[in-house]
Amino acid sequence: MITFRRAAKADLPPPPAPRTPTHHDFGDGPVPARRHRNPDGSIGGWVAETAHVDPTGHVDPDAAVFGNARVFGDARVLDRATVLDNAHLHQGAVVSGEATVTGNCSITDAEVGHHAVVAGRAHVSGGARVAGAARVTGEARVLGSALVAGDARVSGRAWIGGGEVGGEVHVAGTASVESGARLTQREHVTSGRIGPPLPQHDQAPARGERDERPATAPTDAPTGGSADSLVA
Repeated sequence: MITFRRAAKADLPPPPAPRTPTHHDFGDGPVPARRHRNPDGSIGGWVAETAHVDPTGHVDPDAAVFGNARVFGDARVLDRATVLDNAHLHQGAVVSGEATVTGNCSITDAEVGHHAVVAGRAHVSGGARVAGAARVTGEARVLGSALVAGDARVSGRAWIGGGEVGGEVHVAGTASVESGARLTQREHVTSGRIGPPLPQHDQAPARGERDERPATAPTDAPTGGSADSLVA
């Protein structure tokens, strides 16, 4: 007959101490939260229990992630930056200074710094930079080599595919700013494409000046035989 020995009470391990919920006030009252442990083992900033930071992500001690925000991959939240609401940081994203990333926006392989704000459903990616006191909102896109800085505003469905938007410029509506463009005064653009200036030989001469642009090929020019032939 197989018998079992009931363990004496003294043989049982002590029950674990009840875990006291840790709370942190992100500005609207204390909520359950925890300190993030960074990949290098250091203790990072506060992350609300409702938010998420991958173990590979980095949060500086004075930075914060809360609401339903998500920080994926090696994204970094530095200095006193905040990521909140439903914002998503993806691989290569860096938010620094006292910048705020909020709303339903996403940052991928791009930087948001200083006092900049990215909100709404905006998307910043591909190496783009948002700095100064700039604001990117709505469904705007800031991509590639673009720099949005100063007190600039990008909103609506604007597309900043490169170039520089600074000063007190406001790009809104469906306007598109291309690589090489530079808007740094007080322009307010709501539609059309803004690109770099045309090469000198493509610009029409001022009144009274001689037109030295290359002549346009005649419409009856031959279209075959020579590698130098022009197609009308």
